[in-house]
Amino acid sequence: MSSTIRGNDNLDSSNLATDTELSTALAGKANTIVANDSQIKTALNASGTAPIYANRAKAVFNGTGTVAIKSSGNVSSITDNGVGIYRVNTTVALPADYNCQVSCDRVSTATADLTIINYYNKQANYVDIYTTTGDRTAMRDVSDISIQLG
Repeated sequence: MSSTIRGNDNLDSSNLATDTELSTALAGKANTIVANDSQIKTALNASGTAPIYANRAKAVFNGTGTVAIKSSGNVSSITDNGVGIYRVNTTVALPADYNCQVSCDRVSTATADLTIINYYNKQANYVDIYTTTGDRTAMRDVSDISIQLG
């Protein structure tokens, strides 16, 4: 017969519950929660009835000079593959059909100086992204790049 610790800091026979006691205590109680559970929404400061969808990986990084990650989750590194070409490497592989969203800050304050950013070559452990001038005639490095993988 097995026993389970109840949560008291002291371990002796009076602090153990039998399988029968545990089964009785858990009878009729749900052991799982879902992302849209009200307690999860409260913890995430999410309100309303719209469902919650989570990112599997994210990063904000500086793509100029020596590439540097500013903040991230499930991103192990960023590889600089040339002017305006980056590989975002994940720590844990993503599912085959994940979504990718990328955005960036413009290079200068000139209104005509736009930057185009896109992704390609989406794999389980990485995704490649590139940044170009607004007219797509030249690749360019960008200081603030944000990527979310879900």
